[in-house]
Amino acid sequence: MSHNDRINNPIISNLTMSEEMKMNILENCKKGRRTSDKLFRYSKVLATCLAVFCICISGLGVHAAISAVDERLQNMSEEEKNDYMEMNILGADAEIYTRDFTDTEVERILVLQEEYKKGRFPAETIAIVETVADVGDDELAVVKEDGKVHLPKDEMTDEQLLQLIDYDEKTRYTMDIVADEDNTVTTMDISETGDFSKEMVKKYFDVDIDDSWEFSVTQIEGELKDDKYPEYQVIYEVIFEKNGPVDEGYHLVICGDNRQLISINHNGYVTAPNNSLSYEDALARVPQGMDTVVNYIESKLDLDADTVKIYSGFNSFMEQVQTDFCYFMILDEAGNGYRIRWTVETDEITEIKFYSDKNEENINNGSVNYTLME
Repeated sequence: MSHNDRINNPIISNLTMSEEMKMNILENCKKGRRTSDKLFRYSKVLATCLAVFCICISGLGVHAAISAVDERLQNMSEEEKNDYMEMNILGADAEIYTRDFTDTEVERILVLQEEYKKGRFPAETIAIVETVADVGDDELAVVKEDGKVHLPKDEMTDEQLLQLIDYDEKTRYTMDIVADEDNTVTTMDISETGDFSKEMVKKYFDVDIDDSWEFSVTQIEGELKDDKYPEYQVIYEVIFEKNGPVDEGYHLVICGDNRQLISINHNGYVTAPNNSLSYEDALARVPQGMDTVVNYIESKLDLDADTVKIYSGFNSFMEQVQTDFCYFMILDEAGNGYRIRWTVETDEITEIKFYSDKNEENINNGSVNYTLME
């Protein structure tokens, strides 16, 4: 992202003014005049601005200036980047400055912003310190302890104002890096499915898969993929099986496009019900299943049961209700769906399936008739 693309400074988002007002203020600054507009006098919010106006109206030499700023940002040391990223994570208070700016500081910083854009950088970078006690009355510094920019008691020098401009640019630059990393989509190779699947079995079922388990992985292709997973390009089916006194297995479906788990299923005699209950008996046990599911989603899915909607229902096949399993559908505030299969007889969670397209309107378009749990 180029410097010219970063003109939407979030720090001045609370300021509202016309383009004419911006131009008048800038012209007054260039002519050495002080502004009488009260919006710009002693404003904490403006403080951090200040950058945006000049970028929008710059003239000759812009391309070279943008390159100079970008080169400065891209050449930040890893230590400095880490400091800024830490500050981004901590988050600053809305009132991020320890005092108001004077009107002359406001006017000077607007002009210095143009000079910064053309390659005038501070001799030193702003100090980033751990505690408030590390800052003197005449010093400018960012303090991790309170997330604030501590301004010197007296009016700031041009060097200090340039350090503030530089700090603002570097803050937004490192935020861009984090955003780009968060939006990076990483695909999965078939050779990675084994380790990934073991992690998922451990995460959702607290089972360690060792060498005693048989492992197989298949890339689903052709009509089966097109029919069941038409929105994905690469789908892997992973199976862990273990034969012994009790046969059991884990079946996972993974999207290779984005390394996302689509479903994980625990099956085998260890979780199979001994007999089928009547619908009335199975229905009477649903509150018990609700308690099990609530504990599960809070511990395994990191969901707050008070902020999600939980539905329950039984599968119907050939007009017969299948009472071996009860299905719970959880819809969270972000629009995600989680289908959990609860084994009625043994009170166990035996399957989790993840959705990004489930909502109250389409929740009952399958063979399970869901009812909202109160």
